[in-house]
Amino acid sequence: MSWDPTFLLLLQSIGAAVASRCQQGATFSQAAVSPEVSGALRVWGVASLQQCVAAGCNLPGYHLAWLLGGRCYLLSCQQGAGCRPRRTPGSASVLAFLQRAGSYGGLPDEEGAGTAGGGDTPVAHAGGSHTLTLPNNSLVLRGSVTNGDQTQVHFLWVRDPQSPAAGDVLYGSDTWPHLFLANLVEGSYLFQLRAVDAQGRGSTAMATVEVRPEPEGGGVVELEMLVGVAQVSVAQKDTLIRQLAALLGVNSTDVQVRALQGYAHLSTVLHFSVWGPLGPLPDSKLVAQLRAMLLGGGNHALLFRVLRVDPALCVLRCSGRGQCDPITKECTCDAFWTENLIRRYLGDGESNCDWRLLYVVLTSFLLVVSILTLSWSLVCCRSWMKVRKKTRYAILDDTDEQERVELRPTFSVKHRCVVHTSSLMGVESDSDPEWPPQGRNQHPQGRNKAARYGNAFG
Repeated sequence: MSWDPTFLLLLQSIGAAVASRCQQGATFSQAAVSPEVSGALRVWGVASLQQCVAAGCNLPGYHLAWLLGGRCYLLSCQQGAGCRPRRTPGSASVLAFLQRAGSYGGLPDEEGAGTAGGGDTPVAHAGGSHTLTLPNNSLVLRGSVTNGDQTQVHFLWVRDPQSPAAGDVLYGSDTWPHLFLANLVEGSYLFQLRAVDAQGRGSTAMATVEVRPEPEGGGVVELEMLVGVAQVSVAQKDTLIRQLAALLGVNSTDVQVRALQGYAHLSTVLHFSVWGPLGPLPDSKLVAQLRAMLLGGGNHALLFRVLRVDPALCVLRCSGRGQCDPITKECTCDAFWTENLIRRYLGDGESNCDWRLLYVVLTSFLLVVSILTLSWSLVCCRSWMKVRKKTRYAILDDTDEQERVELRPTFSVKHRCVVHTSSLMGVESDSDPEWPPQGRNQHPQGRNKAARYGNAFG
């Protein structure tokens, strides 16, 4: 059966007109509806709540868009009470009522999941779904209400407990109609907007923010400098970018600054990426190149002194035995493993987990024992050399093998005439003693030598 093209065009125009008057109403997370619903329709190829709501708006007769575990269902309520949401904690379920012109956009919830309704009850709108791709990490969620005076409505934005904790709410805007977000990270965020009027009537709506990772091939470099962030002017920032571009051999327009923020009391961190002819340059290559130029002898190549250069995302392998700390950019080793200090301070300078802790303890113990043993040996040897004394002797005559060798200690001339007296010794005269003693036979050669060299005693 073929349809007239004119009829198809008219049907499409009617559908677009109806869809333009339909929008997302009250939204509830981790909730389900009561069984009193009929006409459930599975919509294939839809994975987000915004697409599910759009599909429901394009089809008349459906009142509720239900995203359950990434699958979209459109529901038609038999009666108002059948569309009351019920809390189902921990479930991956999000309900969104379809607010069409002249119809309700939600029903009161008996269990406190949220309230919405027609008439004078304000209906909250949180802005739907949003998608960001890093490095873009900031967004403004624009909330609003219908069927009520916005100036008399109190707003409150609440982050879902399952959403990433990273990400800042600026200016205290969680009580404003518009929520200002910054520093979002990769992941899926879910924010609930609560709008309540002066009579206590209100509704809730959900907004989703999906933050996707940066395309492969590029990375962000973190450069810490010894300067307070309040002391860096715009002119100094531009000069710093030009200096970095000159060091890397690129144009200053290829250096894209992601953030400039204070890191400590007297240091500032610059986050930047560099684009080359074929796209963004890898952060590992940039870090290695800048470390060689800035942390070595060229530490004064930039306007400010550089303290460290690291990837913004910790990419250390940690030798496969630990994890990289995203804050300190150093490895946290597993049990029984520790860092190779030789490689860290004398090698490539990369944090690692190369050494087994048991081997380090044993090696340190043996080294200490060896040092103590060597020190003790040196001390004992030196003491023994001081205690030992050597006696010196003089040989009077050693030419004649038959002559007795007489050894006597050497002493100075002033002691040669000392006369020793005792009860066992006779008194010697002042004259020189007769040498050799009378009656003792002397060898002729010995007498000749005595005459030649003289008496040893003078």
